Amino acid sequence: MRLKEIAASIGTTKKTLYTIIKNKGYNLKKDYTLEESIYIARLCSDNAITEKLIKDNYKEKEIKKDSVYIDGTEKWFKYYEIHQNAKCCNTCSYLMGKRIMNRDKYLRPFCNLYNKFIYKIKGNVYWQWCSSYEKSELLPVKWKKNKFVNL
Repeated sequence: MRLKEIAASIGTTKKTLYTIIKNKGYNLKKDYTLEESIYIARLCSDNAITEKLIKDNYKEKEIKKDSVYIDGTEKWFKYYEIHQNAKCCNTCSYLMGKRIMNRDKYLRPFCNLYNKFIYKIKGNVYWQWCSSYEKSELLPVKWKKNKFVNL
């Protein structure tokens, strides 16, 4: 639960909660657990209704593991279990992970032969390959989508 949501639940402002938290020496975070949300709300007004309001308005955020990876990752890895000699960029010896300087904190699939990121040539790292394909000795990698930085 965010600070703005906690404030809306108990009928106060975000600025008021922020001031109270800073004065008590509590750490500010982006999201708070249910227990932390109740604690913060009780700093502002300590009664049984406050706890009930927070419990009623609290929603846990779900992160789907499948949504983190490039589309088709799970399907391809199931296929790879059966077909160990599957041809694709992910099993090619020219594929490596590379970061874009001053932009990314994670690796993207990069073709060392053509010196291009796979997404820039609109390629699918799991289901496509080129005529220069060479089987790699390394295990295939699960690549994250571009919008996910750290998980």
